[in-house]
Amino acid sequence: NGVRKSTEPADFQNSSAFGTAALGLPLIEVPLDWPGSNEAYEEAHARALAGARMRWPGIRHCAFGDLFLEDVRDYRVRQLGRENWRAVFPLWGVDTVALARRFVSEGHRAVLCCVDTRQLDASYCGRAYDAALLDALPAGVDPCGERGEFHTLSHAGPLFRHPLELRRGESVLRDGRFQFTDFLLDEHAAPSSSPLLPSFLPPLPPLFSSCTAAGRRPAVEPACYAHLGRARGRRNLAARPALGALYRRVDRR
Repeated sequence: NGVRKSTEPADFQNSSAFGTAALGLPLIEVPLDWPGSNEAYEEAHARALAGARMRWPGIRHCAFGDLFLEDVRDYRVRQLGRENWRAVFPLWGVDTVALARRFVSEGHRAVLCCVDTRQLDASYCGRAYDAALLDALPAGVDPCGERGEFHTLSHAGPLFRHPLELRRGESVLRDGRFQFTDFLLDEHAAPSSSPLLPSFLPPLPPLFSSCTAAGRRPAVEPACYAHLGRARGRRNLAARPALGALYRRVDRR
């Protein structure tokens, strides 16, 4: 999603840690060269899975927020299967119009940080993901951006211990197609209350029943590294508004 890496690596790491700390989640960073091949992406993904399993030996499942694109789902199943992992899709088949509306109505806050101008006008980039935006989306644009129409940055809501204080930066067009808007983080925001889980997510699937009944953490991967940056030619699916909620639900202790 065009995350701008600071010229000072420590500053970038601190900013990343600040964001994940607001969610109470671990962060595993796996760098990728740009541009790169899909083979390089898959190798990096495999390394991330191996590292996670070393850190959390019982981990076997990886949750994704895919909604209806069967080719993407099949790709994930094959990719994880090669590493003896199982893909889980708790939001699969959920109506995206209803999901988007509930995301907003339950207090989650996000902004559009990237727009594919072949599918949506560049003026939408930088806008708040709210009811007014959903009302204004053209017919044919999925309200959850499932086809890559846009990507979002979630910065506040029930899952956050405290909101991320953001300052809007510049907007630029890249590759003659993708409109990006920078959002700068104030790393000195003070923490507040603990998050609550949203009600719009469906019940946990049966595969979680044994570990939850025993009072143990569900065996899914930590939220922040499931979607590594995709290589050129494969769109990044990481930043849909409902996705963060999905990850944090299955990864909380």
